[in-house]
Amino acid sequence: MVEVYIAIKEDKIVFSCESSSRENVLKALDYMKITDFDNIQTIPTTNNPRRDTYLDEYNEDWSLKTDYDRVQLGRLKLQDDQELDHANKCIRSKKHSEPPKETDGMSIKEIKAWAKKVLSGQCVSKNYYEILPNHKRENILVGATEGYPDYLCGERGVQSIKIINQIFQEIYATYSKQIDLAGSLEEIQGILDSIQFPTAKNIENQFKMS
Repeated sequence: MVEVYIAIKEDKIVFSCESSSRENVLKALDYMKITDFDNIQTIPTTNNPRRDTYLDEYNEDWSLKTDYDRVQLGRLKLQDDQELDHANKCIRSKKHSEPPKETDGMSIKEIKAWAKKVLSGQCVSKNYYEILPNHKRENILVGATEGYPDYLCGERGVQSIKIINQIFQEIYATYSKQIDLAGSLEEIQGILDSIQFPTAKNIENQFKMS
């Protein structure tokens, strides 16, 4: 019988795999040169936990907790342009209503580079933390999608990830081009303030209609 095995070191998962026996797991650990672990155990799931994650990052059914919860646990680090939204229990992009003081004395070329960095950070945050969080992407890729809508299940789910990524790539390309054509800090700031990102509901409705 094939089961999921994990090797643990001080509550940290250092290895996980599917195997028919403990002996084969030990062989795999030896092959991977993983020798520093406290114990090996089987877990009741078909979803292999991620290496270098901790036991408290998982729910009772061994699904990965939300990124919000993992930040609260101190297991996931926020990026510089992210903050916790405690009301909605999610991670969101920080608002950039004003350019940072560092833009003082910058050339227009340097300001454009700063603006593109802000734009990129917002796209990443919206895409991977709000629209389709990383833990859901991982569940989709391993097939642990019980209770997920049809567009996130099976091969369609894998394709949906690619489509969502493409949406944000196009958003970045569109506004990045506008930034390139801007002639002043004020114009660049206006572009950043005008960015329209889709909501999770927008995305869901788009897939339902397709």
